Amino acid sequence: MEESPMQILLVGLGKVGMAYDLNAPANQILTHARAIKSWSKNSNIAVNVVGVDIDKETKDAFYGIFESGEWFSSIKSLEAKRSFDLAVIATPISSIAQDTSELCSRLEVNKFVVEKPAASNMMELQKLQALPNSDTNFIVGFPRPSLASSIQLKKLIETFDNS
Repeated sequence: MEESPMQILLVGLGKVGMAYDLNAPANQILTHARAIKSWSKNSNIAVNVVGVDIDKETKDAFYGIFESGEWFSSIKSLEAKRSFDLAVIATPISSIAQDTSELCSRLEVNKFVVEKPAASNMMELQKLQALPNSDTNFIVGFPRPSLASSIQLKKLIETFDNS
């Protein structure tokens, strides 16, 4: 039986999402896109990566990394209730809380990584905390491999069973 690929959503294809290491040496991993590509290749895990960014200039670079991926210009363009094993949100601080809320209300996500900060003020944070309970594992990202949250995220991703 053929294994189904891990479904990954990457929202925000700017600097942290994809751009910092576009022209860097292959072993230099500074973005979520390169980390996903490197991890899936080194772990021999099939992935289907869906990228979302309002900047249409990111489309070609995205397809340069994920040849068989899917690119969309908005979250609303994604089919409602579409399911993802992992979603990474790396949008600007001005929209990250709204983007997170929209994803939680429209899609089904098993594991969620949100770039820091997850909100720009207390009101936005309280709205995120008030989202309906689910089985989603939610981690606010901070790029430190020795942090407990980073170790936990690594273990959660490594336990993915795509059979």
